[in-house]
Amino acid sequence: MNDIKIPWRELYDFCLHCGSFHEQRQFAIEIMTGLREYCSFDKGLIYFFDSNGKVYDQYLFNTDSHWSTLYLEYYSKLPENKRYSIYTPYINNEADSEISLVTWKDESAKEFIPDFIRPRGLTYTLGYAFQDLNGHVRVLSCLDKTTNENFLPSEIAFIKLAVPQFKNMYKNFFSYQMQDTDISKIDWKSTKLTPREIEIATLLCNGMSPAHISRTLSVTRATVQKHISHIYAKLHVSSQRELLARLLG
Repeated sequence: MNDIKIPWRELYDFCLHCGSFHEQRQFAIEIMTGLREYCSFDKGLIYFFDSNGKVYDQYLFNTDSHWSTLYLEYYSKLPENKRYSIYTPYINNEADSEISLVTWKDESAKEFIPDFIRPRGLTYTLGYAFQDLNGHVRVLSCLDKTTNENFLPSEIAFIKLAVPQFKNMYKNFFSYQMQDTDISKIDWKSTKLTPREIEIATLLCNGMSPAHISRTLSVTRATVQKHISHIYAKLHVSSQRELLARLLG
């Protein structure tokens, strides 16, 4: 890395910009979207995991949802496919494990490579993950290339420097979560929130994203966002972090 020129100012500004997003899903999406300026890739996807390690939401960039569904429902569960499964534990305990690089022409698997990777035209994949305070993966992002040109050393170096910063930022989402004892002390009557808004506010305090809340309550994400807007307006806050501070105060 000593021979690679790092755009330090751009790296700092990029991390600062992404850190301004206070919702977990948007934070992860903004990182992938922003990386396109510093790293060339053709496809991408992000999986979001709940506290039980199950995928509850996804973000796809130039990737057909058919392939994602096929992977989640079949290929990720094949015994022979453990190396490529999102359910394989990903704990950052090695100095060089901030990112994962795969050259698909060098890989072999009975079904996965010829039936899933080849039809999609993937040649290289760069992946990184964000964990919660317990080391459990909560976000897994993959940047895919379909050309014969691998990721450049300068691109890899940039991402290796950025990812540790984002990992720490991501853990802050959980640092601000309330304990059940804290939530029980909230004077909900003084907030003037409706019963449904209190229910959603409680889930937000537990660190749930709007998408996760939508699935938990079996309502549309638009409905959840509408309730969140009302909650923020009534409590005069503009982010999940401010909401926690307001309720604790």
